[in-house]
Amino acid sequence: MYTQHKRFAHLTQAERFHIETLKEENYTYREIAQNLNRDVSVISREITRNKGSDGIYRADLAQKKRNKRRVLSKQGSRKIENNRELELLIEKNLRGDDPLNGDWSPEVITNTILKGKISHTTIYAWIKRSRKNLKHLLPNQGRQRATYGSVATRKYREMFLPSIDTRPGEVGSRKKQGHFEGDTVVLKEGRLHTLVERKSRFLIADLITLMG
Repeated sequence: MYTQHKRFAHLTQAERFHIETLKEENYTYREIAQNLNRDVSVISREITRNKGSDGIYRADLAQKKRNKRRVLSKQGSRKIENNRELELLIEKNLRGDDPLNGDWSPEVITNTILKGKISHTTIYAWIKRSRKNLKHLLPNQGRQRATYGSVATRKYREMFLPSIDTRPGEVGSRKKQGHFEGDTVVLKEGRLHTLVERKSRFLIADLITLMG
């Protein structure tokens, strides 16, 4: 019966242990390939590239060699680490006129001086990976806000904020005075905190200015 070979290229660590076991039992490359449902060229290349200096194939050593090649290949393709001029340009604009707090964000740098040649996510990844000393120059110091409605914000609300479903029924009917509904409006100058009486719609507002 014909069995189609697997299309994906990379062997798993489990398959490497399987290869090691079958080789110890003197299986041929073709027999190992058939056993793993792989092309014989994949097995031949794997054993040739990853065997030890003594000529013996060991799964753990093969996996280490594969991981090392992968790291080196990624290092070779990293656009910023491999371009000192580009690295200095990005750092200069991150620091800007304020070396303590930074100036331009990666988004601004990407869309101005770099003209979209490198994405802002690449700059963030470079800082996280190779230049952690620049992290304090990022907006919010690189911390990401949780998206509204995400699992994180939903869990926070469930832990610390009472659900609207728990309020008394008379509040929803708006037949009784004395029930206020609060909200906060974010402004450039600060925060506007509002309270609205649900029945009369009487509004109380208080502007909270930000300290300069």
